[in-house]
Amino acid sequence: MNTTTAYSTYTHPSTRGSAPRLAAPIANAFAAAYSFVAAALATVMRPQNESPAASALRLRRYASQYASSMPSLASDLYAAADRHQENNQ
Repeated sequence: MNTTTAYSTYTHPSTRGSAPRLAAPIANAFAAAYSFVAAALATVMRPQNESPAASALRLRRYASQYASSMPSLASDLYAAADRHQENNQ
């Protein structure tokens, strides 16, 4: 048995032409808002300049969080902090 199903869509006449007219302004407004938020976040999240000693200290504090649970990771981080401070003085 061969069955064919046909689907048809109906759009109310009052809404037929509104989507294309409004799509561009809505998309432009969304793009402008997205660009504004992205630029604001980039400004806020920009890393601050810090000395090699300060960044090494920050890495050592981070490493101390893993000293008991993952000592090998902590020792690698301590070594990286030492190398960073020595190479950037």
